[in-house]
Order: sequence, then structure tokens, then C-alpha cells
Amino acid sequence: MSDKLLPADVFIVYKKQMLNDNDRNILILLYQPIIGAEALNLYLTLWAFLDGVLISKEKTHHYLMSVTHLNIEKIINGRQKLEAVGLLKTFFKKKSTNCYLYELFAPLTPNDFFQNPILSATLKNHIGDEEYNRLTQLFISEQVDLSDFKDISKNFQEVFQIVDYHTSEMECLKRESGQLSITNGLDVEGVLATISDDILNHKLIGASEKTFIKHLSYIYDLNEEILKELIISSVNQYKKIDLLKLRKKSEKLFQYENEGHLPKIALKTQPENLRKNPQQVSKRNQIIHVFETTSPRDFLLGKNDNSIISQNEQKILAYLLLDLKLNPGVVNVLIDYVLRINNNKLVKNFVTTIASQWKKEKITTVEEAMNIAEREFKQRKNYQKDTKQKTKAEKIPDWFHQNIESKAPSKEEQAEIEKMLEEYR
Repeated sequence: MSDKLLPADVFIVYKKQMLNDNDRNILILLYQPIIGAEALNLYLTLWAFLDGVLISKEKTHHYLMSVTHLNIEKIINGRQKLEAVGLLKTFFKKKSTNCYLYELFAPLTPNDFFQNPILSATLKNHIGDEEYNRLTQLFISEQVDLSDFKDISKNFQEVFQIVDYHTSEMECLKRESGQLSITNGLDVEGVLATISDDILNHKLIGASEKTFIKHLSYIYDLNEEILKELIISSVNQYKKIDLLKLRKKSEKLFQYENEGHLPKIALKTQPENLRKNPQQVSKRNQIIHVFETTSPRDFLLGKNDNSIISQNEQKILAYLLLDLKLNPGVVNVLIDYVLRINNNKLVKNFVTTIASQWKKEKITTVEEAMNIAEREFKQRKNYQKDTKQKTKAEKIPDWFHQNIESKAPSKEEQAEIEKMLEEYR
């Protein structure tokens, strides 16, 4: 959506299910470590607008900013986090004053939350094993063995008699929790189809099991071959997949391959509120667009001629995105810059030195990253000139020119840009 959110834009809040105090505890203790306090503040404020009603009155985002003490960029960022974990859906209507409709969803029940591989693994990574185990004991009651007991409870018809009733024309509110939507390239059904009926009873695998496996493969970065092996080793005596066993095996494998660390989550591409909305189509702006809309993994794949990303390169990406928390677009500029000045090699110590400096400079946008890269490149050239070092000429990126912004590209330049952009799609 190209239309930028403005404080004057109005919004309406809507819900289709009941929210209660227990939901508040779930949001604070289970969701907040993942989405952060600002996103939770936004959710609870929107919820407050629905006190006793299903649809709120129309309000401006300026009012929302005043209530939450969040600026417009933080509201956008918080909204996107709520959307990502299934707590919110956003709808947009373009008018003279743009209108947004925010549909709130109830959080998952504790049992469903802890059964979700992505949410539970991310929570554990944020709060640690000890606190994670405490929360599971707090929210999930221990199962009581009832095998020696007989159920003598009365049913409704044994206790009550229906004398008269009227059918309500209004539909009762239903509890509807938002669901995580994951679209990755792993073909779960294809993997399951390769497992023999002698090993696995395919009739016992429903949509929920397939979704669970898909989420598992995403958060633990499993390929189809490894996933198949893990599934086979997790089948019980009834030829059914033991999902808990599969999850534990996936977690242990991930920790083994990642020096004991649990998976973390990072934004895939540059946040929309930190992207440039150029008024002019120029070569520089189109290059900025590539940096902003391409994931660092896909960008590096393009640089590697779409072959593979080495394990060392994966660790470098993880360090930049997860440890330093650089924005994806900034990481793309950094990768491009380092490859150009270091003979197409990504050396961790070299990358870390530059990245740490950019972090100190609080570089958050692609344009800021390009500017600092240009400045550092000029400093390197001046240093080489002053010390009279004979070094191999370094290839200068196309965007290392300040005057490129002021000119629209020619037909020849346009063709060149399109060819360059194809590498990263």
C-alpha cells in the first residue's frame, strides 16, 4: 500500500469475539516478550475502545498517538507485529480522509500457544528455559489420572426442562483467535507422500497436523530430506506422528547445528515505515527500492548467482539481523558494499567492524546506509592516496554518485536497471 498513514487518517476498531481478563494475562506474559511493550500497548488501547461495544466510534490516529504516546512510525511498527502474530487484521479504504478498520482477534489459548512451534520457540528464546517452564506450569494444568474414577455427572436434560424459548435473531459472539500465516517453499504434503503406508498411517494426519509440521519446518529451518527423517523417527506404535517428539527432535537438531542457540525471528524486508517514498523515478531511487524490498537472504543469493549461501554466510546474516538488529534493507547495502570493496568475499571480522560502526551511527534506512557507505568509501580512497599504497582498484557501486538523484534515467539506463533488478527477484 503506497498511501502513507497520517495522523489525520481515521480508524474504527472491530471485534468478532469476546475478550476477557484471562486474555490480558496471556497477552502480557506470553505475547509481550515476542512483540514488545509498544505493540502490546497498542493492542490494549484498541481493545479499550471496544468497552461494551462491537464496533468503536471513528477516531483519528492523532488521538491514538496522544493516548499511547507512540509516534506514527511506532504505531505502524506495532500494528505490523500484531498482524504477524495473528492478533490483528488491518483493512484500508481510500477516501478524502483515509479510513482504517482494525479487527481485533483474541490470543490463542495457552494450550494452543505452547503447541504452536513458532510462538513457543520464540518465547523460550526470549525468556529462557527456567521462566518458560514456569509459565507452562502456570497456564497448563497438570493432567489428573481418572482411570480409576467413574463419571457420575448429570447432563443438561437430566437437570433442566425446557418450558419455553425464543430463538434470537442475533448471532452469539464466537471466540475466534487469529492464526499465523506462513508461506514458505517447503512441500509438507509432498514429504508425507514419500513415507510408506507401512510406516505412517496417512489417514491420521489432518490439516492441523500439516500446519504444525509446516510451522515447525519454518522456525527450525528444516529441508525436505531432514524433515522426512525426523517424521519417520517420531512415528509411534500406532503409525501416528508424535508431534511433541517431532518438535523436541527438531529443536535439538537446530541447537546442535547452531551452537546451542534457539531460533530467533527477524524482519524479512525493510519495515514499510522506514522505506523511501520517492516522488521522482531515478536510477538511484530504483536501486533503493531493490535494497528495501529484497530479503537479505535473497539478495545474497543473487550475488552468489542464485547458487547457495554458505554456512559462514548464514551466520553473518544471522549476526547482522538478530544480534545487531540491523534492518534488512541496511543489511543489503552493507553486503553490497563489503563485497565490492573486499574482492567479493564476506569475512565475518571485516563485516562486523563496519556493521558495528553503522550500529553506533544508528543507521536505520537504506538511504542513510548508502550515504555512510559513500562517505567511508571516500575515506578509504583518501587514506590509500595519502599513504601511497598500491592496491587493486575497487569497483564503485552505481549509487556512489551524489548527482544521480537529480536525473531521470535514459532508455539505456532504464534497460540496465531492469536487468540488474531481475537478479534480485
